[in-house]
Amino acid sequence: MSLPNRFSNFATHKEEEMRREKTTLHAGESFSTALSWPSHTPVGQLGGAAGLESLDSLIPLLDLENEVKQMFPTYVPFQQVKPPLSNIPRGVLLDPIALEDVTGLIMFHYVRLSREVLFREPFFSIEEGISGRIRNSNIARWSMYLGARVIADFSSGTNPQRYLSWIFHFCQQLTVTSTLTEPAPSLQSRLGSLCDLVCLGSPISGSTTGYSLLQRCTPVFMQLAALNPKIWVDDLSISVPEVFRSSQHDVIQFVVHDTLTALTLGIPPQLQYDTTSVWVDKATGHYMECIYGFPVGVLILLAEINARRTSRMIGKAAQNQCDCRSIDDRLKSWSPIVDHTNEPSNDIARLAVQEAWRQATLIYLYLGMSEVNSADPRVERAVQQVVQLGSIITKGSSLGLHLLVPSLIAGVAARQEKHRAALRSKVASEHSSKINLLLLPVRGADFVAVLDHLWHGVGSGGSPVTWDDYVRSRCTVLPLHHERQS
Repeated sequence: MSLPNRFSNFATHKEEEMRREKTTLHAGESFSTALSWPSHTPVGQLGGAAGLESLDSLIPLLDLENEVKQMFPTYVPFQQVKPPLSNIPRGVLLDPIALEDVTGLIMFHYVRLSREVLFREPFFSIEEGISGRIRNSNIARWSMYLGARVIADFSSGTNPQRYLSWIFHFCQQLTVTSTLTEPAPSLQSRLGSLCDLVCLGSPISGSTTGYSLLQRCTPVFMQLAALNPKIWVDDLSISVPEVFRSSQHDVIQFVVHDTLTALTLGIPPQLQYDTTSVWVDKATGHYMECIYGFPVGVLILLAEINARRTSRMIGKAAQNQCDCRSIDDRLKSWSPIVDHTNEPSNDIARLAVQEAWRQATLIYLYLGMSEVNSADPRVERAVQQVVQLGSIITKGSSLGLHLLVPSLIAGVAARQEKHRAALRSKVASEHSSKINLLLLPVRGADFVAVLDHLWHGVGSGGSPVTWDDYVRSRCTVLPLHHERQS
């Protein structure tokens, strides 16, 4: 089966363009606005162990090593975190030199990691965005300082488990200090930092821990959303398209986390979402596409499929083939935003990632909403497309990180061993922790065992499976806290 015509035609054009530009482009030329990365880091020494040690006396970590060692490796309920909140200082008054050191540490690690995992160069300065958060919010400075330390440990191969109790305590403090009259900027800082903690807790302790942290973001999100009537539909649900039209990054981040968590874990989202408002992808692309790699229009359809599945699970709505056809038509009529840079090979890879998201969403639609099994010819074609699209991306390329979710969805439906092996390697990639630290609320490696359970159980020998079969495997291998107790 060949790749979609629009993709193969573009790839051919790009290959010709690449050969032509080898002789016409000079170093440093670009058709897009380049990010202004610094040629050096002001306090570059803070990137190493010496820098971290010098800051320990400044902002000491809790001495909870023994407690952390006793915790379950993939899930830590909040009730197990016993030291009082008073162990976390409510505020630290840093002198200008100390503040510069903390800021330098954050900038060093966040800028470096951003350069590695962002899908494409955004149309804004990442440095300015990071430094703006540090300047404008003490809460954000704390969560990003913690993030910088976790990033440093992952980068050096050090086990970051020592930060887990700190993450839980900080989360508790952020969720118990709310008032009904809290202004929007304060709520934005708290929600943004809570989303940071989700991305830190998941790679350290697993997807179930990330889910537990996400649940604790929800009340803060609701408080902030209450101040923005434009994103509400009939005072009952949150409009996903309107959320993406807003300029509130923290609100968008929560909706993305909730949508991807519900999809990968096979559970209802935290909130009721509405997707009826029309969304049209623009030529410049939404800034979240620069970060994640998914087309916003496709993410909105994933949220719609989640919502339809949830309605059916709780008995509010029966399967509606008209709704399925509507989503199917929108997915098939969707066209990607094409990059034109001085790196045509990366342009092709980015297009492959976007097309993989579209194909994976078709699989989720057919399995999760239309309730067919993986033997459906439409599903088999889409699985093959995701595998072929993944093979286009050079091994070791950071763009491959953005195939984690599409590869998981396609892996659920894969029946041929060669497809399963290719998709398993994408989900199991040792580099996926990088994208977790900034972007994803779940840990890719957790789902390798889920796929293995599905493939060697219901799907043994290539037997067809359903999305519900996947959810049952996930509940068996990767149970959430409430599922353990039931």
